[in-house]
Amino acid sequence: MSDTTIRAAILGTGLSLTAFHHPLLKALPELFTVHSVLERSGKETCRSIVGDDVKIVKTYEEVIEDKDVDLVVVSTPNRTHFDYVKRALEAGKHGQSSSWSRTSISYTMLITQSCVRNLLHPQHRKQRSSTRSLRQTTRFLGYTKTGDGMEIS
Repeated sequence: MSDTTIRAAILGTGLSLTAFHHPLLKALPELFTVHSVLERSGKETCRSIVGDDVKIVKTYEEVIEDKDVDLVVVSTPNRTHFDYVKRALEAGKHGQSSSWSRTSISYTMLITQSCVRNLLHPQHRKQRSSTRSLRQTTRFLGYTKTGDGMEIS
């Protein structure tokens, strides 16, 4: 693990982990390190996807309390996105979700207020995932662990 990469924790082990988040983060090793994956079952079925060098955790608290995690990628049922992103921001981490800003304008405003208070930067992406969107994320973050601006689409 390099000090110059953004260390990401991915929440969830379904199709989003397999097809989108893990492959795209691994495609940019100079920018991202997949630090951990949240798998509540504890069976470590995602081990074959993420490999032996990635930490598997059972609770969200393990993710937000881990000082080595810089970015929390939320890939869980939509109803959980707002709470997970908000808690990540409050813990001093970046949060990335595919759906929280579509839930309601009041949720979006609460997340934005939390970012301003904590000088953090949420990353919202549209459903379409691509290496390009990750490159945009890293530009947004200024290729460092904290960004210079805030973008909410």
